[in-house]
Amino acid sequence: MVVVERMLQLLQHGSFQSTYKYAVLIGIMDLCVEMTSARGWPPQVLTTRQLAEKVVALYWPQVRAWDGGRLAQTRNRDAAIPKAVAALRDAATAEVSAGAGVGRVAAAMPKRYAATVDAVELRLVTQPLPRLQRINGEDTGWLYDIAWDLDHLPTAGQIRRRDFDNRLHLRPDVATTFARLHGLLRPFVEEAWARHVARVNALEQDRLRQFLFGASRADLEPVRAPLLDLQAGRCFFCEDRLTAKAAVVDHFIPWSRHPDNGLENLVVAHADCNNHKRDHLAAAPHVARWRARDPDALAQLAAAHRWEAPHDRTLGAARGLYLGLPEGSRLWLEGRTFERVDPRALRPLLR
Repeated sequence: MVVVERMLQLLQHGSFQSTYKYAVLIGIMDLCVEMTSARGWPPQVLTTRQLAEKVVALYWPQVRAWDGGRLAQTRNRDAAIPKAVAALRDAATAEVSAGAGVGRVAAAMPKRYAATVDAVELRLVTQPLPRLQRINGEDTGWLYDIAWDLDHLPTAGQIRRRDFDNRLHLRPDVATTFARLHGLLRPFVEEAWARHVARVNALEQDRLRQFLFGASRADLEPVRAPLLDLQAGRCFFCEDRLTAKAAVVDHFIPWSRHPDNGLENLVVAHADCNNHKRDHLAAAPHVARWRARDPDALAQLAAAHRWEAPHDRTLGAARGLYLGLPEGSRLWLEGRTFERVDPRALRPLLR
């Protein structure tokens, strides 16, 4: 549990002038889940590009208007990351739609999106990444190794040209801990992030948490009817008839366990089925049905609606969450019925 202790020490005693370090922590956690292999092994190496894309996604809901303005994320004037994300969101409001998710914007505005990721990557490389592991003035080196430090930073040109070693080599046990305890550790960092934003903006924290990290079902409305057609007018979970009026979009992998609005993670269901499933992982029969969906049909639907459908990322997240479950864990089957996890049944489904 050394990794957990180190992370808690960082949250308690680290220096946080902005929310960048929180974003890096959550980004690394999410990547450890999403990049889990078919054998259940999380990644040992990440790149600054992968991390920058995650950070853009994290700030995406946070740069929406709050009481007529935008929330401050830093104690000083350096707010380069949220400003870059906000500029992309403003452009997307005009060119795509006001409620478009970041994945949809990436598909619809690839050049503008890539330029935003470039700007975020530059800031991550030069600011939080070489500073994050300092606790009480000591560089602890508990999380990752990188090929640069504050005295030897890559130039902006090198970063833009990818002319530097952009790898983060995760320290022993970091990836495994982050993948297996993702559902416990991520909320700790979210809570610390929300506290920071509340202090900077002189607001009550309780109002902020849902705004900063909650899921918005309104954003999913464009794919509700197409998903219902793909499911032949039936609820994904109970398989009974489902009318367009009664259909609700559900995250197969619960948002509370891993935020993912990609089409691969979306199904439509009865409100009752959705409410019973809630934040639970679905049982093996549902996983089998989820994996049996037509990938070509999903790809066509995604292209038609300019929606992201990150097959590998969503499947990796499912592997990270399911294959790391401890013995005796219970998975939702129907109504108030649960079944015990059976790794032998799940593993072949998640290959």
